[in-house]
Amino acid sequence: MKLNHIFTPQAQKSEPAFDLVAAVKELYAESPEVSDILFIVDTLNYKITHPDETLAALVWEISKNYLQEKCESANEKGSSFFSEMPFLLRSDGDSDHSFIFIYNPPPPSGFGYNVPIQLTLLGGHTSPERAMRFVFNHEKAHALVSGGHDESDRNRSERIADAYALLKDCKMYGADEKLMISLARSRGEGVFLRGDKKHYTVPVIEGILAEHEKINFGLLSEDDIKKMTVSFVERCPFREEHRQHLEQLISAYETIYKPAQQETEQREKQPVKPVIKTLSEQRVITNLSGKLQNPRKPKA
Repeated sequence: MKLNHIFTPQAQKSEPAFDLVAAVKELYAESPEVSDILFIVDTLNYKITHPDETLAALVWEISKNYLQEKCESANEKGSSFFSEMPFLLRSDGDSDHSFIFIYNPPPPSGFGYNVPIQLTLLGGHTSPERAMRFVFNHEKAHALVSGGHDESDRNRSERIADAYALLKDCKMYGADEKLMISLARSRGEGVFLRGDKKHYTVPVIEGILAEHEKINFGLLSEDDIKKMTVSFVERCPFREEHRQHLEQLISAYETIYKPAQQETEQREKQPVKPVIKTLSEQRVITNLSGKLQNPRKPKA
């Protein structure tokens, strides 16, 4: 078992698959200026998804080895990610070209230990199609939102990506408090189960949760969502309670889960997670401002 896949007790039946081709068309319609510098890679099919198939084939051929390696990595880990690569393509010289690698598996069915973590971020009752749309928008934010790809502050970049994807989800499906709580819980679990500090985005999730009732998401344009994303991140910084919570989760990972994981791997057994609820789920919910009874408003 890879740490990037987890057990889910929910059986999915006849769930629609995420339409990557349609999502890419929507991206370029919203942001036509990036149509020749940002490319979406379908990792399972080892191809670039783009309306201009000739351009897609050219870009793939120029950077074939790099793209194949990244596809293999995404498929092995069961995850999606954003990456940059400079290469000569256009007549104006060297350009920084970016890629979003999307691992878009068929919707899972039945029970098992083969469900990618990216399909569980929003909770067990969320459809795989909706979860994949969140993942796509998260990676899209790394490429298109100001500050979304800042190597000097990767946690802030992840907070931007989660905020953007969450706001896009609210616009398309309506604000869902349970989904927001599930996302915060998942980000806490990521620290406990994998030592993943950079994806600890609880502060901005908490901020959106506190203000969502005042926002008419249906009226927001793409530009509005990008500006609102940055505003939420700026107004929802880490507070001392978040720092303490993060330290506790890291400590739990180092002293409890990591040693247990190493021991079970040595015995070639499936890792177990008997303490997730007590050390991750419970504390993440608790840290969301008084168990969400009275969410703290972001700074004005």
